[in-house]
Amino acid sequence: MLEILSVKRFTFGIFCNIFVAMSITYIAPSLSIALKGIGFEPDLVGVSFAIPALLYIISCLLTPFLTQILPKRLVITFGLHLLAASMFMIGSDGSIV
Repeated sequence: MLEILSVKRFTFGIFCNIFVAMSITYIAPSLSIALKGIGFEPDLVGVSFAIPALLYIISCLLTPFLTQILPKRLVITFGLHLLAASMFMIGSDGSIV
């Protein structure tokens, strides 16, 4: 089991998956409260949680094409930057929402 962690690409992929799972777990409680405070209806709050899943499906379909055009590391780095930007915009301090 530990031998597979020596493969850098696998280890980086596991790190990215854990980072995404932590981000989505962080968003769930704070985003629903913030959206309700803004005046979103419960249906729109549900749609706002469905949008990342739909974007994930679309990105899974587009990733093979992007990796043919761009280097794989650039595609992964671009995704991480988008995730970091989205976490910055959502933030829990209320200064941006």
